[in-house]
Amino acid sequence: MLPLAELAAWLRLTECLGPAAARRLLAMAGSPQAVFELPAAALDQALPPK
Repeated sequence: MLPLAELAAWLRLTECLGPAAARRLLAMAGSPQAVFELPAAALDQALPPK
């Protein structure tokens, strides 16, 4: 597993994922690792439209 700081850096580099969206995802999932287990519908709610 990646260290938290490294994982956070990768998330910041993801297109359309700024600090606000990252906070929403973490609030929904409870942990950075759990973000990657969220269903697509949850991601649609948390992320801004392209």
